[in-house]
Amino acid sequence: MKGCRQIRGMLAASLYEALPENEADMLERHLAVCTACRAEQAALRQLAEDIPAEPAVFQGDLLPALREQRRQATRPRVRLAWLAPASVFAVAALALVVFLPGLHQPSGNTEITGQDTPSPLARTLDHAAALETDGDLTAARHAIETALASAPEDTHAGEAWLALARVQYGLGHYEEALAAYETTRADHPEAWRTSTPGAKLRFDLLADTRDEGFAPLVTLERARRKGAGAFDELEHIVARRPESMVANEALATMCAAVRASAVEGSTVEGSAVALLEEVRERCSDPTALARVDLEMGHAYWRDLDDPVRAREHFTLAAEAGNEALAGLAHQALAALEKPAR
Repeated sequence: MKGCRQIRGMLAASLYEALPENEADMLERHLAVCTACRAEQAALRQLAEDIPAEPAVFQGDLLPALREQRRQATRPRVRLAWLAPASVFAVAALALVVFLPGLHQPSGNTEITGQDTPSPLARTLDHAAALETDGDLTAARHAIETALASAPEDTHAGEAWLALARVQYGLGHYEEALAAYETTRADHPEAWRTSTPGAKLRFDLLADTRDEGFAPLVTLERARRKGAGAFDELEHIVARRPESMVANEALATMCAAVRASAVEGSTVEGSAVALLEEVRERCSDPTALARVDLEMGHAYWRDLDDPVRAREHFTLAAEAGNEALAGLAHQALAALEKPAR
């Protein structure tokens, strides 16, 4: 199928970090219609499960997202995952699977065993994916809902619920999207286990904002559509809930907006610290400033190996008056003071 090479380049990276939203959506739509790439995805996931790796713990660190934006700006054709040292050998193994001929590399016509004749629901998913690509989300939703109602026990039901959740999210029907994700998790655990990072990120954002009627998520998505002109709205999201996932997404969007407006060749284009400094310069809310300081501390510490500047920014975040951010900043300061082994 056209585009399989690009898609398979995303598969290994998607196992270790959340893809940008546009890539995650592209990957999900392609997998919905391409059995060869679904088989490749299954093979990669099985290989990854066989390789032990330390689980990642969120520490309020936005640097993986910033590194990805920096890589996209400086090397648009190359995508490398930012990984912990424990995952290096896993990446090497996955690279062999993806790029060396003859190793789990099905041809474009390969079918998953036992699925040579697509079920009616599978055909509906193909049709719905095409409708999504054309931007007709309402028709895609109707097609999936109708098919699920007529074949709730179909072997592709889990995939259909995931597709329905994605479409509902795209339509801004957040309550319905969350319900579809929860149905997948409860009734189709295998489909949820093998779902893309984009699906899990959307579920986490929905769960994170449910108690507020999804208002922060509505604001975030509206600001994203506005682009660079929505900086103040994004700062407000960060200031209201600085330790939340939606704030993390808002800050990443602020960084993207700053990069997009940067003069060609400026330091903002290639440096996470310079990018964050520019974001900090534009912020006026003390809590948002503290959130940026927390990220700058991580940037100086992990990117530039500058513990002195890292300590300065962690201290600023700790003293800003927000209890949640202060806790994360004190954790970072304690880790910074530990002697290197």
